[in-house]
Amino acid sequence: MPGPAASQHDEVPSRLIRLDRAPAAVSAPSRAPRVGRGAVVLALAVASLVTAPAAATARPSAGSSAGGAGSAAQAGSAAQGRDPNGTTTSATLRSGGWLRHYLLHLPPGWRRGRRRLPLLVVFHGYGERAVSIEQATGFDELADRDRFVVAYPQGIDRSWNDGRGVTPASMLKVDDVAFTAQLISALGHRLPIDRGKVYVAGFSNGGVLAERLACQLGGELAAVASVEGLPAAGVARACHPARPVPLMIVSATTDPVMPYRGGLVHSHVGGLVDSATGTFDLWSRLDGCSGPAATTSFGPPPGDGSAVVLRAETRCRAGSAVELATVVGGAHVWARSPPRSATGFSGGTGTGSPAATGTTRPSSAPAGSGGSTALSASTPRRGPRFATSLQVWRFLVRFGLRPVQPGSRRRARRGA
Repeated sequence: MPGPAASQHDEVPSRLIRLDRAPAAVSAPSRAPRVGRGAVVLALAVASLVTAPAAATARPSAGSSAGGAGSAAQAGSAAQGRDPNGTTTSATLRSGGWLRHYLLHLPPGWRRGRRRLPLLVVFHGYGERAVSIEQATGFDELADRDRFVVAYPQGIDRSWNDGRGVTPASMLKVDDVAFTAQLISALGHRLPIDRGKVYVAGFSNGGVLAERLACQLGGELAAVASVEGLPAAGVARACHPARPVPLMIVSATTDPVMPYRGGLVHSHVGGLVDSATGTFDLWSRLDGCSGPAATTSFGPPPGDGSAVVLRAETRCRAGSAVELATVVGGAHVWARSPPRSATGFSGGTGTGSPAATGTTRPSSAPAGSGGSTALSASTPRRGPRFATSLQVWRFLVRFGLRPVQPGSRRRARRGA
């Protein structure tokens, strides 16, 4: 069943999301009355999926063949584990005085057993909506297959305060870092979420926010991925994460919006970002990686005729890793392939080395040079095709936060 109807601006192909155009005119958001500091109210409790499924707007995931089945019946069936497809529900919470909206996808049979589920929070690009990134990435299908929860938040004025200081959300001083923390906390209290396996991914403006979250919320996140989004220059310079944060960057050398070599973002809001190779080097230092990086070659992503070169630092502190997937000649898109047609990728948990597929060799480029011959336009197109969503999920799910021992937080505070 298709998702909520999108405006002409928000219509995207089923496998690509493209943001190399200006968004529609920004409308003034409705601001909710301010609430007390730290108060988080779920306007549509996630628990209503079980107790009163008709109270929320529910729909089956994109892969469902339920057709005209009612939303209440679909949600109730999924909650009992009889539906082979999960359900996506629209919900809200209050954060910083704003009434925030998000989509929540639950895999089929999510209440079965005692196993807690990973949570993936995915941020859309500038000018887009939560439903756009949901449709473009296909994470719902992966969530149904691998059993994890996906949240797709909606940005204020279709934008995120990513640290550049130029987006509508930035001008309105929206605190998207606090909102993300509150969303994770709220879902963790309402659902069987594994708090050691909370992941963040984003595209474009959402990818820039994801890297800000790695810097400022890294202690709560097991791993982060950014697709065609590079960190705001000011955020990168002041980045001091609480722990080594595993990070994956996907960046195209000829992206017309987000410059691979850093500098001014080519959109009507602009702002400065760091380069892709500089970001890889920064996080390699922050995560204490010892190198040398391994390089893997992939064939072109579906819908994009570009080869992909993956550089990976895996010998990092606390088992962390940093990866840079350079799309040679690629555009400003999220290219993906559905799980059933992803040749060369093992399904399920995504465990193992990032170099488990493709052709791997040690990197010959010096750190920070960005001048490896592997990144040239003549890179051989060998190995499996690079499916962005699958590769991102495979990277993220390799990592988890270690449980905090009782009393360790108190000892840390006393020693601070």
